[in-house]
Amino acid sequence: MNAQVARRRLTWVILTALAIVIAGCSLDALLHQTASFGGATAGQRGNSQVLFINNTPYRAIFTFGAYDDWDQDTQPRLFSFGPNDRRLEGGQSSAVLSVQCARVYSIGGDTMRRLAEENLAETAVSKETLVPGVFFSSAALGDENEALPTEGMAAPLDLWIGADFPCNSLIVFRLEVNDVGEDAFRVDFEVIPSREPR
Repeated sequence: MNAQVARRRLTWVILTALAIVIAGCSLDALLHQTASFGGATAGQRGNSQVLFINNTPYRAIFTFGAYDDWDQDTQPRLFSFGPNDRRLEGGQSSAVLSVQCARVYSIGGDTMRRLAEENLAETAVSKETLVPGVFFSSAALGDENEALPTEGMAAPLDLWIGADFPCNSLIVFRLEVNDVGEDAFRVDFEVIPSREPR
């Protein structure tokens, strides 16, 4: 490679880095937009395993979804938890879900809820579980308040591929009583990466 080609490449690298800095792109955002979807071949997507553990004494009502945030026509893949869907009572764990990798995994996030309402058929969306964050209820099943936050709520949580988790990992979400902070409850998570290289 001659010196002129090397200078051009260096110039492009510097200009690209400068553009990223000027645009205010954080390292997390860069990792998020360039992370692998984990498929075995180019263009394919892998799967992550997702588990929810409810360490509170109350029923959890929420929707977990996976979507691509830069695609405004994306159809989020939704997993609803509520009195009439998958039920996650206090002190229980969910079954392990296999979720196709996407740019964002969300628990009740604003963008996920908007995309679900705009891009999915009404029958694909559970209105009682498509709530901001996680609702916690102590009302008996069959009671008119069974899906309402009688005990409080946890704030929404969005995880970014590349910044918060790699594809093909196990993500364990723990619903906890919040001893500190405004909300009565919180969502913690732990990522256990796959042993496979992709």
